Amino acid sequence: MKQNIDRALEQARQNGLLGENILGSGFDFDVEVHYDVGIFVSGESSA
Repeated sequence: MKQNIDRALEQARQNGLLGENILGSGFDFDVEVHYDVGIFVSGESSA
């Protein structure tokens, strides 16, 4: 699953959907995924 997410994010960057100046709009946005097993995220149980 990690490989699929990483590949999808890289493809989005290559196609101008993530990163700097998205589709020439002047808007910058990127995503960073942190993989960690067994960690409890605050609010997770109520989501």
